[in-house]
Amino acid sequence: MPFWDKFLKRLLGESKADEGFELPEKREALVHEVLRRSPSFKQEYFQWANEGKFAEPLRRVYEAYWLKRQNVAMSWEIHLLQMPYANGFALTFPAHELGQKDFIFLFEYLKDRVLSLNYRLADASYKMYDRGEYVETIEQYHLKPRVNWGEGDGVYQQEFGNVTLELIKMDDLPAYCKVVASIYSGRQYSQARHFDEFIELLLQ
Repeated sequence: MPFWDKFLKRLLGESKADEGFELPEKREALVHEVLRRSPSFKQEYFQWANEGKFAEPLRRVYEAYWLKRQNVAMSWEIHLLQMPYANGFALTFPAHELGQKDFIFLFEYLKDRVLSLNYRLADASYKMYDRGEYVETIEQYHLKPRVNWGEGDGVYQQEFGNVTLELIKMDDLPAYCKVVASIYSGRQYSQARHFDEFIELLLQ
């Protein structure tokens, strides 16, 4: 699954390199810092969300996701990740139908939707790479369930697992965004809730 190779390397580490897919050459980031939104970005995003401008893009993503699950293509291009330990999707920037700022705000809105599902923001990072022919930037949010160890049995309620969101830009232009839920394994963790339920809560 070449489309997902770099993401899986960041998510799972080098140890997965022998599990059926090749991972790209490791490169150090030119910039690696905490992702911070400016006051003007926050103000514009708040207005965008408050006016309900997320509704139509969210509907299109939802429609494209389920059509892709049925192997039906549409103008909003979706790539699926379906593995035992991780499930997700990537949305290619639909430049013909959505503005750059709307796409970035949609990414931000997806993060806020995950937070509303009893999650907390564990990490926010910004990375920049020189890929030779272009400069790649990756904005990433890593979210974890906002829950405690279970009473009595000591089992950790993992909800949908850890959720990672990435916005990838090439030469500062949006390329695609990714949403992935990766589950825990082991007796100390509860069985994860189904990814289909996550999609319904995230996109509906």
